[in-house]
Amino acid sequence: MGLDKVNLENFKIENIDLNELKDITAKAQENKRAEEQRKIREEMFQKQMEFEKKKNGALAIIQTIPYVVKQAAIEGKSAVNIMELKYEDFTRSSFYDKREKHERLDIKAKMVWDYLIENRLNPKLYTAHDGVGMQSWDYIQANW
Repeated sequence: MGLDKVNLENFKIENIDLNELKDITAKAQENKRAEEQRKIREEMFQKQMEFEKKKNGALAIIQTIPYVVKQAAIEGKSAVNIMELKYEDFTRSSFYDKREKHERLDIKAKMVWDYLIENRLNPKLYTAHDGVGMQSWDYIQANW
């Protein structure tokens, strides 16, 4: 059995319109660019919302600081815990990250830290644990 010639007489063949192909390609590329831009705008919006949420959280803590430190002073204390840090409140260190722990604070904790510095409340960052090694946490303390 040899190779037979294909009979194309029974098939309707359309001419290829290069301009139409170019238009289709251009529209597809434009749609792709528009979708990428939409995703970028959405990501920027989400980041802005997250920033606002953290900033508002910091401001809520900062507003309580004058009362908290005054109350601690009335009770005869010279230090008070201001903020317990969550995992997301600072960047975890790595072998190559030689910054001090307070230099790795996220925006919310950093705003609280800076407020304490500005008001000469000598902030310190402490790590505490439950005594059996199951849980540990960090907190910011104001000292005077």
